[in-house]
Amino acid sequence: MMRVINVTPDNLEQAWPHASKWIAKANLRGNSNYPLSDMGLSIAQGKKLLLRCVDGSNFVWLVLGCVENSENRTAIVYACGGKGLMGMLDDVVALCEAYAVSNGCEYITCSGRSGWVRALAKYGWNELSRTCGRRL
Repeated sequence: MMRVINVTPDNLEQAWPHASKWIAKANLRGNSNYPLSDMGLSIAQGKKLLLRCVDGSNFVWLVLGCVENSENRTAIVYACGGKGLMGMLDDVVALCEAYAVSNGCEYITCSGRSGWVRALAKYGWNELSRTCGRRL
């Protein structure tokens, strides 16, 4: 059974060195251009949520947040990295979706490498778009 630990801004300084290592690795594999320092600052300011999900020897660091526009509210999985994630995926997806619902979100999104489209398809997630870019 997965245990979820909420890392509050008060205990972020203790958790961030370990969490950021796994988040950086996930961001590198997913070609994310979201700077770790900005993510850490958003968590410290309470704008994003950092969770540590643990199941036996497996663990996942998860960063969640919500954005709102004039038409809807969307939950975003900003980062997800750890050891044994695929074995915990059922629980992690359920947690992310519950977070979205409890925060009044109409949608939930994540971005990453193309393998996530296949991995999340069994949960009813589908590819919404493709992001293209290059460093200038």
